Amino acid sequence: MTVSGVDLAAIARGEGPEEIDGHRSSARNRFVGLVTRVEKEGLVGIVEIQAGPHRIISMVTADAITDLGLTPGARAVASIKSTNVVIETA
Repeated sequence: MTVSGVDLAAIARGEGPEEIDGHRSSARNRFVGLVTRVEKEGLVGIVEIQAGPHRIISMVTADAITDLGLTPGARAVASIKSTNVVIETA
């Protein structure tokens, strides 16, 4: 599945992290974007998010991918604190 640049730009212009869910976190770096790739193999998986010009790739558990309903085209937020990236539903 390919996500169009027009769709991505509309999300980036129209929404910020606070507007999506009001989620409060000590993580200061939150990137709102679209899931562009999800791969699961065994107990782990890879999730890729395109957030404006930023491409974020994170290794997460396969259970997290399922629990969060992460699929290509879904909105998500990558929260980054120190060296850890946490994928959240948008």
